[in-house]
Amino acid sequence: MPRQIWTVNLGEFCAWIGYFPMLFYTTSYVGELYLHELGYNSIADIPSDLKQGILDESIRKGTHALLANSIVALSVDILLPYLVEVKHYDIRKLWTISHLAYILASFLTFFVGSSTQAVFLFALLGIPWGCAVWIPFVLIAEEISRIKDLKNIQISQGSETGGNSIYLNETLIAKYNQIEYDSGILLAIHNVFVSCPQMISSLGSSLLFKMLAGNNDSIGWCFRFGGLACIGALVFSLRIKSAGELFEEDKSDMESAIS
Repeated sequence: MPRQIWTVNLGEFCAWIGYFPMLFYTTSYVGELYLHELGYNSIADIPSDLKQGILDESIRKGTHALLANSIVALSVDILLPYLVEVKHYDIRKLWTISHLAYILASFLTFFVGSSTQAVFLFALLGIPWGCAVWIPFVLIAEEISRIKDLKNIQISQGSETGGNSIYLNETLIAKYNQIEYDSGILLAIHNVFVSCPQMISSLGSSLLFKMLAGNNDSIGWCFRFGGLACIGALVFSLRIKSAGELFEEDKSDMESAIS
């Protein structure tokens, strides 16, 4: 597997541990905050004649948060291609910033005291979520395209020289002959790095719920746990290299082999 894609996958692994609570516990979190606003610590405390109406409203509050998150994420995904292709923003830096935003937002749950504040917070989380469903696939596609171009050079040019003549060096030919660049295989592996952390996060959340039984902020701690996991994603995103850096790395490998 190309090292660049391996790094992306490791970042995805950490990031999806963090995203899981946002995707699955948002409605419950906002609904619980709404109940606390009304002075109820649990569903059992609600008078029977008011219970159904209050529960319905708590669910609506939770869906408002998910709707706000989805609208912001869609807006981000519409804007990102423009920023990258037209304004030439560095997609690697955008991915790093998105992880930083998620980490900060997850710890802002310490200060969220109402369902309205929570809806606003989850709307902001639409920014890193919008980046999450677009940027990793672009990074993987760019690396696959880069390797395919290099392989075409090696196959078509043979011993000819040119601007990319370093890739006709035997060391680099051998290096890229050992690299898997089939998009289907690489995306399948990427899906493993997306699905496995969701199981890990689910198990971790279950343990937190058990440890914090009776704590009114147990879901909040799940979000913070996810924020800690996203620190790993932040670190790996900083290791993603540009095309120029990858070229210099290949050049260094060739020069080392020659010397």
